[in-house]
Order: sequence, then C-alpha cells, then structure tokens
Amino acid sequence: MLSTSTLLCSHRAPCPSTAQRPPAPRLAPALPAGRRGAPSGGSRSRSRQAPGPKPPTPHPDPSQPPSADENAEPPEVPSVGWMWQPSSDRSGGAASRPMPSAMATVVNLYENRIKAKKSLGQNFLTDDSILRDIVAAAGVGPGDLVLEVGPGTGNLTKHLLATGARVTAVEKDDTLYGRLTEEYKEVPELRLVHGDALKVGLEDVLRGMLTQERQAPEAAAEAETAEAPTAASGGDSDSGSSSLPSTSAKAEPPAAVAGVGRRARGGAAAGRSVASSSSPGGGGRGKIKVVANLPYNITRDVLTQLLPLGELIAELHVMIQHEAAERLTEKTPGGPEWRAANIRTLFYSKPRYRFRISRHKYDPVPGVDGALVTFALLPPGSRPRVPSERSFHSLVAKAFSERRKKMRNSVQPLYSPEQVERALLGCGLSADARAQDLTLQQWVALAWALQAQAAEQAAELLGRAGGEAAEAEEAEEEAAGEAQAGAGQVAEAAVGER
Repeated sequence: MLSTSTLLCSHRAPCPSTAQRPPAPRLAPALPAGRRGAPSGGSRSRSRQAPGPKPPTPHPDPSQPPSADENAEPPEVPSVGWMWQPSSDRSGGAASRPMPSAMATVVNLYENRIKAKKSLGQNFLTDDSILRDIVAAAGVGPGDLVLEVGPGTGNLTKHLLATGARVTAVEKDDTLYGRLTEEYKEVPELRLVHGDALKVGLEDVLRGMLTQERQAPEAAAEAETAEAPTAASGGDSDSGSSSLPSTSAKAEPPAAVAGVGRRARGGAAAGRSVASSSSPGGGGRGKIKVVANLPYNITRDVLTQLLPLGELIAELHVMIQHEAAERLTEKTPGGPEWRAANIRTLFYSKPRYRFRISRHKYDPVPGVDGALVTFALLPPGSRPRVPSERSFHSLVAKAFSERRKKMRNSVQPLYSPEQVERALLGCGLSADARAQDLTLQQWVALAWALQAQAAEQAAELLGRAGGEAAEAEEAEEEAAGEAQAGAGQVAEAAVGER
C-alpha cells in the first residue's frame, strides 16, 4: 500500500526531496512561537546549538538552469502569511495539506469568507511553479529593491522575499492590507503602503525607497559607532557605570530599515548590495525593479505612470492580458495592432514577451489568459531626442485617434495639411501616409520636421510683425512732425495778428 506521505506528494507540488532548485537566502526575522506556520520547537532548539563550519551558500543565478545537485535544498519560502497557511480543516484532502502552498490561498479565502472584488480587478495567482518562474525571469536577488503593485494575498510577495530582496508593496484592498500588515509585521524586509496605486504617487514611493536605501548604511554606521565605546567600557572595571546595557546608547534604525541594517553590520553595506543589482543589459545599477500581477483594468494607467521613470526603475516585470502583451511587444508597423501605445512603449523602453500564463492558474478564473512582459526602461539620456516629449506624444496620439485618415488630415488642428505634407515629403515619406505606417524613428524625424517648419513660420511672423511695427513707428513720427509744424504755423499766425 502507498503511504500517506506518498499520496500527499502525488497530489501537490514535488516533494522537497525531489526538487532541483538552488537555495535562496532565508529571511532574518523569526516568527513568534504561537504563530501559525512558525518553526517547531525541535528546529528552534537546533538553531541554538554551537555553529559548526558551514560552506557559503551560493546565490541562485536566474540565467542558468536549475542545479542538478541531488543534495541541494529547495528555496525556503517564508512561513508567514495567513493566506498560505494550511487550512484549519484537518479532516484530510487538499485543505489539510501540511506544507504552505499558493493553492491554499483559495481554501483560506473561502474559510475567511473573503471574495475577490471585481471592481478592483482581483484575480489571485495560485500556482507556485508560475510564481517561481516569474521571480526567476525578473532576476530578483539578495539586496534588490522591488516595488510590487497589488500584492493581494501575498503569494508573489513571499517568493520575492525568499530571494532576500527588500519589497515595498502597494495594496488598495482594506481587508487584505490589514491581513498582510498583521502577518508580515515581523518581516522588516517588507514595507506595505495602503492606498490606490494610481493615487498614492508611485514616483514618490520609488524616490522614498531609494532615499531610505541610501540612509540605511548611515544608520548602521551610527549604530556601530554607538556600540563600540559602550562595549569597550563594559570590560573596564566593576564600576556601577558599566551596569547599563550596551543597547541603551544604540540608535535604532527605522523599522522598515532594520533588516537592512543587520545585513550591513554583518559584512556588506546595504548601499553596495543595491549598487550591484543590475538589469541584464547592465544599465540598472542602483535602481528599482517593479514586479507585479497588475489588475487588468489599471494596466494602461500604471504603465503610463511608470514607463517614463527610467531614472528610478531598471525594469518592469508585469503580468497583463495575453492579447495586450502581444500588442505592446509588437515592433513592426503597418498592422492593425500598431497603435500609439507601441510608439510610447518603444520610446521609453525595450519590451519583451516572456511567457504565457493560463487563465486557470488564477482564482477566480478570468476570461482571458495572462502573460509576463518585461520592459527594460531607458534612462532619459538613452531615449530618442525630440523637441518636446509632451508635444511628441500629443502628436502621435492625435494622429492615431483617426487612424483611417491620412496624416495631413488627422493631425488638425495641431498642424495644417500643407505643413504635414511638406514635413512628410521632407522625411522621405509618402504624402498619403497614415499613422500606423510610421516607425518610431520616422515619428521622431517627422516631429523635428514639423518643429523646423513651426520655427520658420514663427520667425517669419516676428519679422513681419517687426516690419509692421517699424512702419507704424515711422507713421507716428511723421504724424508727430506734422502736428508740430501745424502748431508752429498757428503760433506764427497769432503773433502776426498781434
């Protein structure tokens, strides 16, 4: 007969003994003994034994395939988060599985009578293998700064934290925010922000993350400086002044930076660890990665806010609708799917379609499949140079708003048909071109041609206005002279009469 453990393994993800994944760093804080999912007493007592020599744990390289080492331990996902705990139902079946699983989210949602809100676009990703693939594709590692939009039940959050990253998550749902705050209060590597991602000011949140990261090494250095003299005085004599604890003079770092400070005191400075994190292209040093399962109904608005922030963000790794992902990663003009969003996306980033996600991996099941897309953001100095970014995107949006019309007619009243036709011909394009016929580079050339025409017309108008002003001034001087002459004649006539 098959054992109970064998049956359990056959109905869920592979057992730890068969997993072939490289290890990931564990979170520093431990949970209280009374919390669900906390380590057992046996494992806690083993952690107090005298440490023996231990080889350094290699960091996982997401660009390499999983290690074939049979003795490799699976990455330990933090045992916190109410959504991931085994169900309280111990009668058997999936509800009583002994290991935390993303699928346990569904059971806990129903047990706690929490329904996904359609108004918030909530579809919870409940497949552990997909979550691992997302984190691996994003290349998240120890010390990375990560922004997550809409953590929901914390399924993706847990995998991000398991890599040793420091995560800031923005959650709008009041119920889920309260649950996450309670369950992750012992994890300083996670900072939760309560609010609507479209209204909290994501740029301010990103700048705050970088500012906090820069201050972390300073706080750690101050704490070490405060500890040093106290420790030295502790071994001096038996005087009563040495009875004060050494932590009394220690400046405590902020709660959200506490975990960073501990790592910095352990060896590497936190600032150095962030500076070493980079995108595959090598241009993401010291920047933030955004990893998020975006609600489909706010995808466009979130991307509109984040794509221009290439000076703060290295990469966006977002799950969006499969059809939208295919459109946004399209690079060939002329087709029906070539839109203003393609021009904007290519202007600010290098998009890449990663992989498709079945709709059945979500709960509740949406009507379409999802996909993971990576946007490697371009810093301001690497973007195409245009006269004005705002006027450039306004021009593109106006032309695509009436894509069936020829451009000489679709961009009115921004430019006259004569101006557009002359600019198109000057760029080597057809005078009958439509918006979807142009590449990003051709749009940039057209913007400069129109700008040059506008400058010429402005100079002509100024010159004409200047000539008219000079003529008016001459006429005024002439009239003034005639008035003076008339006044003189009147004066002479008055004298002659006398």
